[in-house]
Amino acid sequence: MALVKRLVWFLTLGWVFGLVWAVMSIALMASIVGFPFGMRALPYAWPIATLRTAPDEAIRNALNGDEDKSNTAAS
Repeated sequence: MALVKRLVWFLTLGWVFGLVWAVMSIALMASIVGFPFGMRALPYAWPIATLRTAPDEAIRNALNGDEDKSNTAAS
């Protein structure tokens, strides 16, 4: 059921939110002040597009500098 929910999210709004998130991250990196924020926010574009991470959780993690535990591969 979770796969169906993520697929519907991606096909309807996820790709738009992921694209907007990536573009805004790159735009932040265009300035010296925004560069660190853009670098922390850019890795969250794909998890937001695929609903792997909730958008509000990704924003909180990007602001706090926490790493996204769901993107790390198990050894």
